[in-house]
Amino acid sequence: MKALRVFGVLLLHVALVMSSTQICQDVEKSGCSIITCGAPGKDGEKGEKGERGIIGLPGFPGHPGPPGDCKDSVCEDLQSKLKALEGQLKAQQTESFFFKGRARSSDKIFLSDGDQGNFNEAKARCTNAGGQMASPRNSDENKAILSINKQYGFVSYLGINELETPGIYRDPSNEVISYTNWKENEPNNYQGIQENCVELQNTGKWNDIVCEAKRLIICEFFISRG
Repeated sequence: MKALRVFGVLLLHVALVMSSTQICQDVEKSGCSIITCGAPGKDGEKGEKGERGIIGLPGFPGHPGPPGDCKDSVCEDLQSKLKALEGQLKAQQTESFFFKGRARSSDKIFLSDGDQGNFNEAKARCTNAGGQMASPRNSDENKAILSINKQYGFVSYLGINELETPGIYRDPSNEVISYTNWKENEPNNYQGIQENCVELQNTGKWNDIVCEAKRLIICEFFISRG
């Protein structure tokens, strides 16, 4: 009976050992022998830091930020001067596009390259250039436009017309004119023909004409002052 108990204890011990071991393979031998291995050991020491990787691709541009505020007097003064410089630069660029036909009066510059056209062609030409048809507001501006007439030897169009309301002459800004320099007995719709447009003759006087007539194209541009 005692021997039976000892055999049972040994059997239990073998079972416990087998349950806590692993089966390993000795790869250095040609044969494949099975041996028991102990439980996994602790993690080894941390290795050395590796080399730095390559730089990644740049990211996408961010969204534009909100416009800055300009409330103090210094900022407003700088903006005013910048606007004036932009106006002067635009005028110089426009002026360089034309040839000899140029004159200036006060805050206006008058330009022509010598081309002629009817009223609608002249209007489109000046608008596309960033200005409007020459329209004198006083005698000085009238003389400036006349000087271009004499440079080319042609009669020119003015932007003044009565196309909207017969008998009421307006400038390109649709304002009723206050300055006039009509030739004697003009405007008169000569021989009953509706003459809704105006020419500046080489005497400096105005005459009403049909808008389909060809005349020298002179444009005017406002000059910003700093």
